[in-house]
Amino acid sequence: MKRLLHTGWALLALLTGACHDPSAYVISPDNADQILRVDVSAASIPADGLSRTTIKAAIAPGAAADRRDVTFTTNTGTLVFGARTGLTVTVTADVAGEAVLQLQSSPRVESALVEVKVLTIARTVTVEFTPPVPDSTFTLAASPETIRADGFSQATVSAQLQRLGTTEQRIVEFKTTAGTLTAPGVTAGSVIRVGANADGQAAASLQASKLAETAHVTATALNVTRSVDVTFTAANPSDIIRLASTDSSLPADGKSTARMTATIAPGLPADKRTVTFRMTGTGGVFLPEGQQQVTRDADASGQARVDVQADSKTGFARVVAEVDKTTSNDVLVPLVPALPDQIFFRSDVVRLSSGNAEATVTAELRRNIGKVNEGTIVSFSAVTNTGTVIGAFRDVRTSDATGSATARFSLGTTPYLGPIVLTASVAGGPSASITLIVQ
Repeated sequence: MKRLLHTGWALLALLTGACHDPSAYVISPDNADQILRVDVSAASIPADGLSRTTIKAAIAPGAAADRRDVTFTTNTGTLVFGARTGLTVTVTADVAGEAVLQLQSSPRVESALVEVKVLTIARTVTVEFTPPVPDSTFTLAASPETIRADGFSQATVSAQLQRLGTTEQRIVEFKTTAGTLTAPGVTAGSVIRVGANADGQAAASLQASKLAETAHVTATALNVTRSVDVTFTAANPSDIIRLASTDSSLPADGKSTARMTATIAPGLPADKRTVTFRMTGTGGVFLPEGQQQVTRDADASGQARVDVQADSKTGFARVVAEVDKTTSNDVLVPLVPALPDQIFFRSDVVRLSSGNAEATVTAELRRNIGKVNEGTIVSFSAVTNTGTVIGAFRDVRTSDATGSATARFSLGTTPYLGPIVLTASVAGGPSASITLIVQ
């Protein structure tokens, strides 16, 4: 019986260009690999858009030069042969009869069916695009992992790609459930896209909110999503702004001042470094505005300063400072009585006689800064040259608006003759004396 020539053997004959007797060949599927054999270096690769497997097609080494084109076709992924890429790529087999190219995965978990064809003979292979292994794709870290919930503290979230692809494949998408993500040249938000540098690192800054909460930050690249948590801990106002005074009290003289210094956190951004000072209490103003609320910008050292001028009445000045909607500690400055630094004491007479003789005395209370409080009590006394009390004071007046306090001294009937010393004094302050002659 005449034996039929299998198509594959016919193709072999066509490839080699030789003359053969079809009856000399036995048709057998076992001989198919002698015509076209296909090998795959890896039957599965990560679905990351970067990983590749090598596909090698082998034909008869002796195939004619014009019959050595091998066509590869895939339903997904990308075929790569040198600069040629696509779903279909034709490769000319070398002198050994081999045509080799690579299949690059897509970023999807799926199966790639690759058909390899030479003339009319085709073989197919399947390559699985499997879920990428996270540690083999990129690492993710946050530093520090805990920051203050102050609205400006930041943590750096870094993704380190283990493999580098095209510019688009280096894009890392960061997403957070709390706080705000920022990066140079990128609009801040809860989701941003950052390109990795030449070393494969992509970084974003996570700015804390003002709520004590946990930010769940994810990074997605190359079909892999990883996550890290950053905790926002409750912020103590003193970590953001502190207020201090140079003086624990001020004399209520209408002129004395104390310097208030607000120290703010160094991490506050430039647009949040304006400090508002406010004063409450019984009196006092900020200089030079003469107001009870003023603003100052913090300097490079993180300090903002203002001078408080005392009122002319006793009481207290309470000062607070605020920055970025955070209020400092209260600073309470008591406004204490403004005592005189000096007393100028005088009498309208210098000589007195025993009997009903009287002298009007005046004590002028003076301060180096400001004025003595109106109503300051002045004590008067009179003694002989032996220290014996003599006479009496009446119509004693406290200090007036000009700082003068007056009294009338009555000598009365006395056998004493000679000098007497009159003294005016203020408790806790100075004193002054004058001498009169009893004759």
